[in-house]
Amino acid sequence: MSNDPSNQFPKFDLPSSMDDSSPTVYIWNLYLDEKIELKPKNITCNAQGDAEDTTTIIRATRIKGDWEEEEVVVKLRVSTEEQKGSGVDEFVNEALEKADELGEDHAWVKDHLPKYPWCKSYRLAKGTPQYRLVEHLSEDDSDVYEGDFLCITVQAALRPLTDLRRPREYAQVFFDILQIHKWLVDHPKILHRNINIANIMFHRKADGTVRGVLKGFDLACGFPDPDPTQRPGGARPFMSLDLLDQDHSYRGHEYRYDLEALCYVILIICCHYEKRNSKIQKLKTRLPYGSWFSSNNEYRVFFDKVSWAGSDIYTPIPITPFFKGFDESIQYLRSLMWKGKVAAYSYSQFQQRKEKKSSQKQGKHFKLPFDWQTLDGKVSYETFREVLCRFDEQPLVERYHNATCAGTSVDILAIIFK
Repeated sequence: MSNDPSNQFPKFDLPSSMDDSSPTVYIWNLYLDEKIELKPKNITCNAQGDAEDTTTIIRATRIKGDWEEEEVVVKLRVSTEEQKGSGVDEFVNEALEKADELGEDHAWVKDHLPKYPWCKSYRLAKGTPQYRLVEHLSEDDSDVYEGDFLCITVQAALRPLTDLRRPREYAQVFFDILQIHKWLVDHPKILHRNINIANIMFHRKADGTVRGVLKGFDLACGFPDPDPTQRPGGARPFMSLDLLDQDHSYRGHEYRYDLEALCYVILIICCHYEKRNSKIQKLKTRLPYGSWFSSNNEYRVFFDKVSWAGSDIYTPIPITPFFKGFDESIQYLRSLMWKGKVAAYSYSQFQQRKEKKSSQKQGKHFKLPFDWQTLDGKVSYETFREVLCRFDEQPLVERYHNATCAGTSVDILAIIFK
């Protein structure tokens, strides 16, 4: 037999005995190569599959392997096309390469993006270990075709926001997401465009501290937006007002849309979740912003959000007791966003009047400058950082020390009450 490792791996062990109740796809141990041994915990077959792709997801514990993380997620994707079998997001790869290129001061970035310690693709052929593995994992005797491609990707396991233990940990994760988002825009020039609760996760370091991780780059694009005519999709409850407003003159995806989405994530976590029986759980009834999720009408969601954003700063926000420490931060973020919208509307009205007068007098029209990217400085990294960089009057960990807004101070109250 050839010494080529592709003829020997991946290999798997079955339990020594299996009765009728044993799952047919159960694997005792999985060996990806001579140095990597994993212990599967559960297996989900045909997850997120479509007509051309089948993905099996295995949550596993590392028994052997030359990486730090013990808990991993193994994705086995069978595809009819080689390029569709790629398991590592190109934007994540680009960002990690840029962090390496920039040097040690940017090493912190790797803690805030998904980690892929192992990835390999194979062309399926009968009699090979790869073919036998896919055949074993296929449900309902699904056909396995020669010539298909199998991509196996190992990703460090991440934990959902609801696994965080203390309000301050939530605050740190939210601040981490703001920092990694700015770094992505500053350096590899990447806009995420899909900030939502599912795409913000975390991992806990050996010393117990947490790191917020931004994942889900399927809607990402370059910065500035290379196709300003194409509105992105995304999760409606977290979409910005401009993206929901069909009458808005779309100029491409602004980075402030993602900041607004982060504000909605903080709002929903703090108002729809509560600590019960030592766990963070979603409220079962009376979700204050439930219509944002249940309505299929974008205009309804748009007007509901306008109503929320335009509320007076003294209007109470229904934050649950566990998250009460976020009340002031959410009030400030809401006010900044609304001040920005009002400034944009006032500017547009002013310009329309100026244009009308200019056309009547047939004179030259002078256009005043307005920063649409930040709504005249109201919704910016600087303002959001000022709100999110501390919790309970104590500073949070600042990781992006090279950021242009790091160490600066913005008078939020002056902006809000001006």
